[in-house]
Amino acid sequence: MKAALRQTLAAVPVLCLLSPRLTFANTQIEPDLHGPDAPASLQALRACSTDPLDGDFDQDGICDEVEQSSGTRANKPDSDGDGVTDGEEDKDKDGVVDTGESDPRSPGLFPGGAPHIPEPLVFDLVRALGAKKSEVEVNTLAVALFPPGEAPSLHWAPEIEWAILDGLAVELELPLMNRELHAIKGAVQYTLPSPAASFAHGLQSMGEIYLGHEGGGATALLYIAGGRSGAWSVLSLTGGRVSTAESSPAPLELLLNPSLFYDVRESLTVGLETNLASDFSGLFELRVVPQLHYQLTERVRVQLGGGFGVDSAAERSSARLTPLVTTRLILE
Repeated sequence: MKAALRQTLAAVPVLCLLSPRLTFANTQIEPDLHGPDAPASLQALRACSTDPLDGDFDQDGICDEVEQSSGTRANKPDSDGDGVTDGEEDKDKDGVVDTGESDPRSPGLFPGGAPHIPEPLVFDLVRALGAKKSEVEVNTLAVALFPPGEAPSLHWAPEIEWAILDGLAVELELPLMNRELHAIKGAVQYTLPSPAASFAHGLQSMGEIYLGHEGGGATALLYIAGGRSGAWSVLSLTGGRVSTAESSPAPLELLLNPSLFYDVRESLTVGLETNLASDFSGLFELRVVPQLHYQLTERVRVQLGGGFGVDSAAERSSARLTPLVTTRLILE
């Protein structure tokens, strides 16, 4: 009975399994992904029984033939041991790591949008670009500054991010300086349609109200662009900020925040983040932060970094270069 069923399936086009596409404009025909030249995992998928309980020894939703051909373990539902079954990571159960899926052969996950582009540690996003409706993230950033000749200070900020629609997310953040609430900050981010699967872009708008004697506030508008090639990815946030605070060095500043990342493995990423704020008189503030991101569990990540900040407006030249260490704990 099973042999007859498999012969029937082989003779009938199964459109839900990547049917071949025709290009009529130039009469070119793509390779038949259902023929003998198809990847081994796809050939195995065609051979899978339609009975989910038959041919799936570990009951992870991926049949044994696909697991054997793709390199996952047919006798272990969580091949990479990261707490998520192979069938949850390989959503369409075809043995291929598609856009938006994680690799069931390598520990770690990339929650959020696709393509996977890591978020910078200090100047982060409001959820990943392409975030899906109802995604929620809670995180806390802490930055310790060690200015020469002065007492160290701790700047930290708990925040919550929520995708209210696909591609549209909002954020509430409470920046603190040592033990005092310094400001109340809100942000909204929208993901723009992308022309390529390896590229994502969007817009982010932020507003901040300063508390205490400083008073005033600031608003910013940024264009976000990111791309991925293999294990490498880049992300930039470019725009401007208008400030009404008395202590602000200038009412209008240019913001430029490029970052470069490399995925050592799926659960471990290293990167270099730079944050530049400059006015039109030549004064600037620069922060350079090498960093490491590690996926602790499916929904918990930690980011660690250390670097320095430069303030060209500092009264003493020794205070222009300030060492810093920083971390962010993320729950998704």
